[in-house]
Amino acid sequence: MAEENKGTPIPGEEDPEKAPDGSSEGEEAQEGGETPDAELEARAKRMGWHGKEDYNGPEDRFVDAKTFIEKSETELPITRERLRRLDKRVAKQDKVIKEFGEFHAGVEARAYEKALTDIRREKRDAANAEDMEKYDDLAKQEVELEKTAPKGGPMAGESPPPEITDWANSTPWFKTPDRPGGNTGMTNFAIAHHGELLVEKPGLTIEENLEEVTSEVKRRFPEKFANPKRGDAASVEGTSGTKPPAKGGRSYGDLPADAKAACDSFIAEKLMTKAEYLKQYKWE
Repeated sequence: MAEENKGTPIPGEEDPEKAPDGSSEGEEAQEGGETPDAELEARAKRMGWHGKEDYNGPEDRFVDAKTFIEKSETELPITRERLRRLDKRVAKQDKVIKEFGEFHAGVEARAYEKALTDIRREKRDAANAEDMEKYDDLAKQEVELEKTAPKGGPMAGESPPPEITDWANSTPWFKTPDRPGGNTGMTNFAIAHHGELLVEKPGLTIEENLEEVTSEVKRRFPEKFANPKRGDAASVEGTSGTKPPAKGGRSYGDLPADAKAACDSFIAEKLMTKAEYLKQYKWE
């Protein structure tokens, strides 16, 4: 009988037991979860997104939660990878600069020690000759020179890897603190090429890197590795031929093609000037 007392609903009125979308209140309570949009926004906020009510940036830069998530999942990893590669490249370049400084710090220190030794020897000579005016002048030079003493001494800081030290010591043309008479041009070229390989071929071991450096130096400076006996034979055979060119003109235009390429490379790397290269180049 209770069912009959309920009556027929008046058209346009809502059924008190039904939700506006036609579902019952019980069904909505059972679902009890957030809507898809709310879940998306909650996820975006965990990733750093701010809704319009909390956003303080330029209005035209605002994106909804869905767009923010899509950009974060696609663009952010690419940016991170680019930054990782850039950091790696900078680290390798720093390593090249460090090695260059380590190899040549000793040369600078040896030059300082030689100048200091020369001054002190001249001071003793002046004292023995009782030339006090010259002695006082040399004493002033010694004080000024000591102000320019290399900080930390030769090879300051961490030592280079043993593979590099062994290679440098066993390479007769490479200029080191113990071999200041090495070829400056070839040494600078080797250091620059070593640095290029660190960036362009990071997978090489130190030994493989140095092997390529040696090969490239020989390719760029073939005249430094020519067989002297072969040259003597050629000179004997050519005695009846044309006479050798004069050694007078020593300009950039007189350099062979490979030497010009090396000179240009050193200038580009700011390792030396053209005048310095021409002065140190071993003319035949």
